[in-house]
Amino acid sequence: LRIDSKSTVQALKAEGIDVKMITGDSQNIAKEVANQLEIGDNILLATDVFGTDDKNMAITSKMQKQVEEASGFAEVFPQHKYEIVKVLQSKGHICAMTGDGVNDSPALKQADCGIAVSGATDAARAAAALILTNPGLSVIENAVNEAKKIFSRMMSYIYYRIAMTINIMIFSVIVTLIGKYLIH
Repeated sequence: LRIDSKSTVQALKAEGIDVKMITGDSQNIAKEVANQLEIGDNILLATDVFGTDDKNMAITSKMQKQVEEASGFAEVFPQHKYEIVKVLQSKGHICAMTGDGVNDSPALKQADCGIAVSGATDAARAAAALILTNPGLSVIENAVNEAKKIFSRMMSYIYYRIAMTINIMIFSVIVTLIGKYLIH
């Protein structure tokens, strides 16, 4: 694990963000890492969820439920990462995906916010919407906090513009009514 992984995962969970681990490692290794990160122990094998036929993969409601309830996935291939993101999006979730390799590129591109970590391959960087330049994952926590601030400012501006528009409309109506009666 990276030094800041556990604290970052815990901070994201505290913000209400569900964190899932997707790894090519074996299920036993994935479960151990998930326990260290405290993300849960429901680590599924990708082939148990999606089967072994990558070409004719139809997403079923059973798959959707398994993906939503899982803490993570082990022994995944690039197609599985892509399908996990697609399934979560089909259920209305906004997905961010982190990765560093060529095998992560399809999922990074599909995700609502693909994040290439520091030291990522050129393919992962090209597919990602956000590229981390500092090592570690704590940068993601900072990005979430900044995004919340920006969103809050945008909403404040929208409320301000709506209030000003209503004020202008009321003023215009009053002036029009006063003008109509005073001119006659």
